[in-house]
Amino acid sequence: RREGERIIAEVEGRSWPFDGGLESWRPDPAWTIPELPANWDDGLDYPD
Repeated sequence: RREGERIIAEVEGRSWPFDGGLESWRPDPAWTIPELPANWDDGLDYPD
């Protein structure tokens, strides 16, 4: 609970990274979009 209250205070206080300094950030155009491997979900159980 204490950690949650600390984070809430940071968000409400607009301390970094919640200070609004990232609105203009854009990824490098040379970066590729990552992809998951085809078998990323092998072994996962799905409910019926």
